Amino acid sequence: MKKIKGTISILLSFMLMFSGTYIGEISSFADSAKATSKMISIGNFEDELKVIEKSDGEVLNPLYEGESIKTYSPKPAATKSTIKVFSTKKEAANYLKSEMVKRQGTIKFIVKVKSYNTLYQDLFAMAVKDYENGHSSEGDYLFRHWSSFYTEWEEKSANETIITYDMKYLSTYKQEQEVDYEVKKVLDELDVYDKDEYTKTKAVHDFITENIRYDYNIKKYSAYDAIVSKNVVCNGYATLTYKMMKDLGVGVRCITGNKSTEYHAWNIGQINKKWYNIDNTWDATESSHGFVVYDYFLKNNADFYDHERDKEFNTKEFNESHPMSKTSYNEKNHYDKTFVLNKLQKTIGVGGSFELYGMHLDNDDKVKLFTSTDESVAKVDKNGKVTGLKLGQATIICETEKGKKATCRVKVRYDISSSKITKIGSGEKFVYDGKSKKPSATVVYNGRTLEEGKDYALDYGDNLIGKGSLTIVGIGDFTGEKKATFKIYPEKVTGQKVLSSETTSIKIRWDQISKVTGYKIYRSTSKNGTYRYIATVSSKNNTYTNKGLISGTTYYYKIRAYKTVGNENIYGDYSKVFSGKTKGPTQVKNLKQIAATKTSIKLFWSKVSNASGYRVYRSTSKDGTYKLVAELSGSSKTVYTNKNLLPNKTYYYKVRAYKKVGSKRDYGSYSSKLKATTKSVNKK
Repeated sequence: MKKIKGTISILLSFMLMFSGTYIGEISSFADSAKATSKMISIGNFEDELKVIEKSDGEVLNPLYEGESIKTYSPKPAATKSTIKVFSTKKEAANYLKSEMVKRQGTIKFIVKVKSYNTLYQDLFAMAVKDYENGHSSEGDYLFRHWSSFYTEWEEKSANETIITYDMKYLSTYKQEQEVDYEVKKVLDELDVYDKDEYTKTKAVHDFITENIRYDYNIKKYSAYDAIVSKNVVCNGYATLTYKMMKDLGVGVRCITGNKSTEYHAWNIGQINKKWYNIDNTWDATESSHGFVVYDYFLKNNADFYDHERDKEFNTKEFNESHPMSKTSYNEKNHYDKTFVLNKLQKTIGVGGSFELYGMHLDNDDKVKLFTSTDESVAKVDKNGKVTGLKLGQATIICETEKGKKATCRVKVRYDISSSKITKIGSGEKFVYDGKSKKPSATVVYNGRTLEEGKDYALDYGDNLIGKGSLTIVGIGDFTGEKKATFKIYPEKVTGQKVLSSETTSIKIRWDQISKVTGYKIYRSTSKNGTYRYIATVSSKNNTYTNKGLISGTTYYYKIRAYKTVGNENIYGDYSKVFSGKTKGPTQVKNLKQIAATKTSIKLFWSKVSNASGYRVYRSTSKDGTYKLVAELSGSSKTVYTNKNLLPNKTYYYKVRAYKKVGSKRDYGSYSSKLKATTKSVNKK
């Protein structure tokens, strides 16, 4: 049996889109491949594409290499199921595709094909290939919604191979279901299913450019971010355009390229068997000024000069499969040739309002009248101010004195910003563990608890440590959004201990915690006493020396990490209490005899700082029993005369300092033993 770890990172060429075509390198939305990668070709001639092979075994989608994106890797179900077996590579690739559409994290199957080194690569290339009649969740859309994977293959028998893919995606299956729900709802409201290709394409363009804003933070990439969060980069614009046009039966592809090294994504769309360039991203940035523009809508290549395609979208084979129109599309009712309103469609909340005004009106003409087709849903005053009254749709009609008419479709939804977020998560305390926190939320509107996925979707910030954020985004019968924050606490400090102690200091340490601002240290003189703050330590350090202490004293400590967010410190739990004791007085040094008489011995020793006093002990033999003979109060009392001794007698002494600690004493070490002798009696 043979088992091999596969390592391919797909795409720098996106060739999987048409038969019999080789495609060169595809540019990514990030920096070029790193030194640890190499370029290889995978697939057969029909499905060939270039890939980046990463040395660490992970397969990265070059479109997102180096980018800051959210990824999802669903865990496999707890229950084991029978591994599916397929007779052909096509069947296996279709299964891989269907599981990727469902955003399965681990995809495992058996294919009855003799194994070879690039089998798993060829299957992946076939799975993400774009077909003209493919589903809107497949092809270019699917290709742009995976971020990375690991793969393994194993020879089960001579003609059977077990293959496993561990996938990461830009969206979850639940999010994709919300995308499909919202797209269908929008398309139903646009009501262009039976219209011509131009009308369908224009309806998609108008909706997207009027309702979706560009994410200048460069963090949102998926179609979910586009249709739900209404905030996304060009990849989200392109994939949402793809899905909506595909669902309307209009030919569409996603294109990548650059101009002056700025990587970008857009679409091409098919009208009357001719293909045109569509950049809804760039039109949306202009539409944000208050009206719809068509500067990059249905343009031929000559009028699209500031876009440069990647090589695989400009080959002979690709151009034969997607013949571009020689001229830009010319529609006689194009907005720049007729009277229109500044808004063609608008969604507002109940009680919300916006202003309408006419554009491209003849100099000798002026607006005469605004009317609403359903004043119970949306009313409009004489100046074009539209106000939403209740759930539903209405069309605002503007008529000029010369009889010209323009319309704006208004959708009125409940405004979710008026709701209340009564609970975030299930009441647990969120503690940083290195992973982004994505809690659920309980949302109540006018006494009714709303349903996630039906009434709202959740959009999250980075949510790592400090203050997490979530945004309730209205979908279905709701519009608008409501933001909330919650605290993500630092981890509890662990690994705390005393490193060393001196007579007036104790040095402590603890395990460092990532992503925190620093640590606060607290101290008490009893385990269950009052702990007082004593110091703040930077996150760069994990030791602290507590100075100015009393010798021979036990101190108790606890530590907690904190993260500063704005003007607020967010604290983790306290560490367990731990203790350390300062050393007692130092050993008495330099004990010596400085004088003697027949009945006395005078001793001296060096002063011990911080001593409360000294005790002097005496014995008649070096290793005999020493008895206390004197106690001197004060650290400066370093001279003692032992009287009432016998003449010509040898005595042994030792001294130690002591420190008063409350009602107790802490003693230093004994000095070295000193031999001393009284003088003898003179004989006459």
